[in-house]
Amino acid sequence: MGWLFGPSETKEERAERLEREDRITRRATAYHEGGHAVALKLAGGTVKHVKVHANGRQGGTRTVEDGPGGRISELGWMVMLLAGAEAEYRYLTREAGLPASQAKASIKAGSQTDMSDLRNAVKAYGISEATVRSKTKSLINSNWGRITKVAVKLDERGTLRHGDI
Repeated sequence: MGWLFGPSETKEERAERLEREDRITRRATAYHEGGHAVALKLAGGTVKHVKVHANGRQGGTRTVEDGPGGRISELGWMVMLLAGAEAEYRYLTREAGLPASQAKASIKAGSQTDMSDLRNAVKAYGISEATVRSKTKSLINSNWGRITKVAVKLDERGTLRHGDI
């Protein structure tokens, strides 16, 4: 993420900074994927597995069994798409202490596919992005404890299966 650069770091200080950045990045990725997983489950979907890569910089992945129009409403699917970025933003700003501008820049880089899918869904289903954002923020706020439990477990284990979520 590169948010903590100092003007004159020793080799040891740089190593410590990079290690801290990796820990924050991995935890942020776990919150991102945890947000997706909890939102999908609450919408009635099934998460087969969710994974965070070793240092978090390569992101995470999730495999789901359901898509919009089946057991999951179109709005539920759209909320799931946005829930990752919203959960990551909340973690970065409230728990990791990043300024909002740095958190947004970090999330923008890692959420391009989610946001592209959301824009396509807005066009396809005729549900406004403002409606989706409002529902997503409400879901994140009311389920923050669940998202945190999933994120912490995911960060510790690297992979969670359906029964772990």
